[in-house]
Amino acid sequence: MRVITADEIDGLLSFPDLIEALRAAFAADFVTPPRQHLEIGHGADAATGLIMPSWTGDAPGPGAFFGTKLVNVFPGNGAKGLPAVLGTYVLMSGETGVPLAAIDGTRLTHWRTAAAS
Repeated sequence: MRVITADEIDGLLSFPDLIEALRAAFAADFVTPPRQHLEIGHGADAATGLIMPSWTGDAPGPGAFFGTKLVNVFPGNGAKGLPAVLGTYVLMSGETGVPLAAIDGTRLTHWRTAAAS
């Protein structure tokens, strides 16, 4: 499994290419269930876990993909010198379920949000 860091994402992506890739992806056959919200703890120290799966419409099958973005929202992280929102995207084979890559989900989200708008 490959690990793709924020710096690697910045070196690999460009907005013109990403905008076109997203245009094609939005028109393609993907299954994207509603994201799950997990409340972690209570009160002022409460945090949230978000689970966002999606897969190509041909999964399970050859050439298919399955991915899940995991996002943690820990509002108290600022006091610890950490970002409040952190994420990881795990890309897997939609044929076998084998993990292919773990990608810095925070950076990936920044790029995707800007390119989609």
